[in-house]
Amino acid sequence: MENIVVTLENQIKTALDKFIETQCKKLSKNLKVSIERPKNRSYGDFSTNIAFHLSKEYAASPVEIAQTISSFIDNKSLIESSKVTAPGFINLVINKQWLKSQVNEIREASSRFGDSNIGNNSNVQVEYVSVNPTGVLHIGHARGAVIGDTISNVLSKN
Repeated sequence: MENIVVTLENQIKTALDKFIETQCKKLSKNLKVSIERPKNRSYGDFSTNIAFHLSKEYAASPVEIAQTISSFIDNKSLIESSKVTAPGFINLVINKQWLKSQVNEIREASSRFGDSNIGNNSNVQVEYVSVNPTGVLHIGHARGAVIGDTISNVLSKN
């Protein structure tokens, strides 16, 4: 299961590459695409402001650029719709069927869900309780112990 933000970034990069190939070949293909959650959920599940970064170089309004890039987004299995809102955001709505399929994948993975091989065969030292022997114990020490123990448990899962 791939991270949805990474998948969406790749979708936007693909649409951006098509935009550059068809509209303006002089633009750089090495632009950083950022996907964020909009503050207002009515705009969609995720959004990008890539059109703002292109407007000066392409000499067009961000809305026009966003509309063109949006027309190149074609992964309907993941993205139900893409809508452009002023001043030039591309708002993405995730396909509900795709979300349901992710729930099924999580169920099938069971206790393996979330497993990762990042950091395998590496040693990590987590220091989380360090009480000053000359000072008074306080709630911060307990909090540090709980957080440290939790981090150790998460790291030992792999």
